[in-house]
Amino acid sequence: MEEVMRICPNCGRQVTGRADKRFCCSECRTMFHNKKYRLERKEIHRIDRILKKNRSIIDRLYTNGERNVPLHRLYHMGFDFKYLTSFISDSGAGGTCVFGCYDYTCALSSDGRIDIDRPESATPR
Repeated sequence: MEEVMRICPNCGRQVTGRADKRFCCSECRTMFHNKKYRLERKEIHRIDRILKKNRSIIDRLYTNGERNVPLHRLYHMGFDFKYLTSFISDSGAGGTCVFGCYDYTCALSSDGRIDIDRPESATPR
């Protein structure tokens, strides 16, 4: 039976030992997985920052008593509409579009305005 030469995915050295062994040593295994998860966490943190900024914009408007604002106002304040925590589209007669950002819900009306709402249970005491 011919043995296939295996290469460590982290450093490129030859792997010896068990047939199912992937890395040349435990340090390479650790480095490989840390690098992989670091990249994943970096993307998650980037998206989380955007969501928190979106929530902050909505919260600022809501606390200032501005519950019905033009859509373009959110856009000019830096709201990123690609990142929401929920989205519901009703293609029925009203054609309403409701999106959420954490504890806030925003309904897009036909005249291009956003109605901001927050359930009472989400209001801090």
